Amino acid sequence: MTVSSDRYFRTLKTLDTFVDRSLELPYKGPTLSGFHYNRDMLKSAVAKTYLETVGNGADSIHLAIKQVPISNIVREFLNTVEHLGTRFDLKKKNVVLAFDYTEEDC
Repeated sequence: MTVSSDRYFRTLKTLDTFVDRSLELPYKGPTLSGFHYNRDMLKSAVAKTYLETVGNGADSIHLAIKQVPISNIVREFLNTVEHLGTRFDLKKKNVVLAFDYTEEDC
């Protein structure tokens, strides 16, 4: 199956938007953004490993996540799922969502 470059672009743009909004990062601002973070996150997901293993931005990503309330991330996740659900008519399909979380002592 061949995937068009337009579809890849839309997928990356959706991911950029999700990260920017959930972490309150300014679009094309003076700080790092979803555009910068997504490369390491995607590489770690493909390799099934930690961010620290694939790049040098893990500390920045973890710091950005810690600086916002979890409700931001949940809200943007739900908004993104709703948007994609409508676009791809997911109400009529079987969909599996998987989550991986690790609790750490803070």
